[in-house]
Amino acid sequence: MLLDKMKHTLCISLILLVGVTALYACKSDDKELQGEPVLQVQKSIGFKKEGGEVAVPVKSNREWNASVTEGKEWLTARTASDTELTVSATSSPEKGVREGNITITNNALTAKLRVVQTGGDLIIEVAEESRVIQVAGAGKDHQEVNLLSNTDYEVVIPEEAKDWIIEKEVPDTRADLASSTRIFSIASNPLATERNATIKFVSKENTNIYDQSEIKQQKKSSDISEVNPEKDVQLKVTGGYDTDHQPGQDISKSYDGQFGGTCYHSTWSQAAKFPVTLEYQFDQNQLSLDYILYHSRNGNGNFGAFELYIKPQGSADFVHIQDYDFKGAGGSHRILLNDPVVPAAVKFVVKSGLNDFVSCDEMEFFHAMENPLDEQLTTVFTDLSCSELRPDASDEVINRLPAFFNVLARSLQGNTYPEAEKRFRIQSYQAYSVPEYWGDKLRTNYYSPLCNPTGIITNVGEEMVVLVDGIPQGESISLRCCSDLGPDGEERFLKNGINKFSFSRAGNLFVIYQKLDSRGMPAVKIHFPPQYVETAEHARVGFNVWDLTVDKTDDQFREYIRKAKSVTLDGADKCVFVLKGRKILFTALKDLLQNQDNFKQYGVVRGMERWDNLIDWEQELAAIDTYSKTGEFNSLMHVTTFTDGLYATNYYINMAAGDVSTKDGWGFKNNFDPRDMDKNQDNEWGPGHELGHMHQGGYQLA
Repeated sequence: MLLDKMKHTLCISLILLVGVTALYACKSDDKELQGEPVLQVQKSIGFKKEGGEVAVPVKSNREWNASVTEGKEWLTARTASDTELTVSATSSPEKGVREGNITITNNALTAKLRVVQTGGDLIIEVAEESRVIQVAGAGKDHQEVNLLSNTDYEVVIPEEAKDWIIEKEVPDTRADLASSTRIFSIASNPLATERNATIKFVSKENTNIYDQSEIKQQKKSSDISEVNPEKDVQLKVTGGYDTDHQPGQDISKSYDGQFGGTCYHSTWSQAAKFPVTLEYQFDQNQLSLDYILYHSRNGNGNFGAFELYIKPQGSADFVHIQDYDFKGAGGSHRILLNDPVVPAAVKFVVKSGLNDFVSCDEMEFFHAMENPLDEQLTTVFTDLSCSELRPDASDEVINRLPAFFNVLARSLQGNTYPEAEKRFRIQSYQAYSVPEYWGDKLRTNYYSPLCNPTGIITNVGEEMVVLVDGIPQGESISLRCCSDLGPDGEERFLKNGINKFSFSRAGNLFVIYQKLDSRGMPAVKIHFPPQYVETAEHARVGFNVWDLTVDKTDDQFREYIRKAKSVTLDGADKCVFVLKGRKILFTALKDLLQNQDNFKQYGVVRGMERWDNLIDWEQELAAIDTYSKTGEFNSLMHVTTFTDGLYATNYYINMAAGDVSTKDGWGFKNNFDPRDMDKNQDNEWGPGHELGHMHQGGYQLA
């Protein structure tokens, strides 16, 4: 049975030694006298029943002295040297424990030294700070348990805890020792729940004499800090060559790692001397090239048509890989190689560029690394999106997963995954047409690239984990973060399995999944699991997307608009809400949708249906329906709501929102819902006029 802990708790916590270091004393002429006063002495010492003598180090930069203030009948203290105090104790006639105090002072500072002596009774006492020990889920390699004893004892670890609690260093436990520190290793917790175990210290003379320490280990963490997928290796460019450049902006500016700085650019004063050759060299490279990232400068010179060539290591000749056409589009583009090769050089022969220039902010070359965790994940989840458990996933297999994925699996297993968030966190995304290709083919303005809104939002620099399954071989899919109402944004490319990254801007996330002919392309499943960094939630559900084909009702729109969350932009909160139909995509500030009396009265269903029908009619007039009805061309028309203007341009139409606070919004207010549109011809005219501009070339061709 346990001894009376109230009797001994204080004395045990005082006897333990703490942080004894090499100590020294200073005389009055020491240089340290010029500084702050110093006095350092350990907190406590202990004696066995027979008593004895102990040397106690003292560090002081002033002269010091010591005196016994409690226990004078059995304790003595004398100065042995400038750096040492000698403490003596007589034999104890008592069965229990007795205590004393020694005060050390150097006229500026005072320290207390507690002295404890055990008696004849058998004693095992765990120090107060070691009675209940909290250990993080990640485990701890060096966990101390401090105790006092005057009997030989045994350390008893429960059988069920021996696989995660191991004693590392075994000190002597003979009866003549007054105190000891036991050191244990606590393994990481593979469970999604807390686990506990009690370590007992039992006297070998009398098993009724014992004390114990309870280890409480926290559950696995859902913090994504420990999720570190294997990073792809960037190949180092060792040199380059170009056939046309502006002075100070040669090809070296495209591999200096300076994004947004001075870029490569062809001669400013004239059209580029097409074809323009850009050649990148890789001396002594031994890694295969799996993909290339072309980062445009988002302006003059964005690549149009070009040919790609690679010279393998050990070869004297370039091999033609493929022809491409980026159509002068901005942003970043990924070029995937179906047959990776170890390159000595890579050559671009650029045949056209935006406004007859050629430019490149940065060109990057990568060797793809496999993630060893992928195989383990598929023993628990049905695929790499980690959105559904395998029927045969046992607790034992789940427990082997890293903490983040263990917690995720347990939430799916126990139906504790946030049900209201599944609609946005786990989705399958279809492929859409390439706007630039079809705009040129059909002689129209470019439709929108933002056809796959996710309903996930992010703030600046928030790392997120994105789990993906089903990207077809050779296809490129990315996430675009849009801060505003328009289509411009920052992109991160995705691969099957675990993706981890952040954005340098805040905003809404859109999946960019495009194909010249999207028919027959498989849907790609993307999962934004619930995740945190410390206590901050990342990859939040914004509840700021309503889809006519999925959400269907005005009541669902009203629920989402009420719950819609903001991101922080330029120090202010901002929420961009997305409405998606069959053919149309609207973006508007939450305030606009909430403040307009029309929306409060009407909802959004009839307005979205009207706009879908308008697109159908316009496509029929422009003879585009030949392609749209078959699904060969399926991009959405984007209508946005910047404050001023009614106009059409590449990628979107703007319907003026006006002053949201005054509910003005003349363009959007009068031109969205049929009950407003049909009030007079002017209201009908606006949408038809701007859609006409979007399809103007198609009408002329038809």
